[in-house]
Amino acid sequence: MPDLFIGGQWSAAVDGQVREIRCPADGTLVATVDEAGSKDAAAAIAAARDAFDRGPWPATPAAERGRLLLRVADLLERDKDALARAESLDTGKRLVESEYDMDDIAGCFRYFGSLTGSGGRDRVVDTGNPDADSRVVHEPVGVCALITPWNYPLLQTAWKVAPALGAGNTFVLKPSELTPHTAVILMRLLSEAGLPDGVANLVLSVVRDESFGPVLTVETFRDDEEAVALANDTVYGLAGAVWSQDVGRAHKVASRIRAGTVWINDFHPYVPQAEWGGMKQSGFGRELGPAGLAEYQEAKHIWRNLAPRPQRWFA
Repeated sequence: MPDLFIGGQWSAAVDGQVREIRCPADGTLVATVDEAGSKDAAAAIAAARDAFDRGPWPATPAAERGRLLLRVADLLERDKDALARAESLDTGKRLVESEYDMDDIAGCFRYFGSLTGSGGRDRVVDTGNPDADSRVVHEPVGVCALITPWNYPLLQTAWKVAPALGAGNTFVLKPSELTPHTAVILMRLLSEAGLPDGVANLVLSVVRDESFGPVLTVETFRDDEEAVALANDTVYGLAGAVWSQDVGRAHKVASRIRAGTVWINDFHPYVPQAEWGGMKQSGFGRELGPAGLAEYQEAKHIWRNLAPRPQRWFA
């Protein structure tokens, strides 16, 4: 079966290019997948644009979009075992770790489904004027390009796809060329859940190589001031951790570290209700939480005059 999903149809690459996917754990061949070229990418973008401009999804009520995301969460839980196996084959990580990830992925769709279904961030504004009402609504930004890395492939895909869909956008997804299989399965589940054609599009291709490996430095410090200075002496600021038996001291240090997430006496846990993202050169914007939905929306203020009368501005 072809691996590119464009305009609701599965297709092979226009130029016939394919790519081998091998398991990093032992080098065995997992599969051969279609590799998209520029024509395939252009077709996917055109399909997403058409679905946004002329399709039903952007105008679908938020409550209905939320229900679809909840259905996707149910399908992810149903197919958890198959998804975890595919993830482990692609990444080489232990099956039990991939199974944990699948629980988080379903939870991500469930969170954004509930947030979207509850109306998200739309609100009534108190104008102080009895002759007017005012509200702020949030509309989709349009066609989104979602590019995900090879570490936590489906989890990082869910962090983008769930809020993008909840906000009413259409998208083109390009997963890592090393770990594409769970993205392919997700497209099938989105279709099964009832997502209209063209809203979700998938292309598999190589953009560029990235070096990504562990680096550890060990440094000492004389006091908290020096510890904070060392922690902040970097152009990056995604996450950090403070370890101490003095919890009050740890909180003071954590509040001064310039990072998007700081753990105290722990490392790595997260919940979809809390924003995730970095400071400085570790990225722009946030994923997850209410701000994660806001990244895929445009705010619009609507004011209505309840007692129309001639306006002095136009007299």
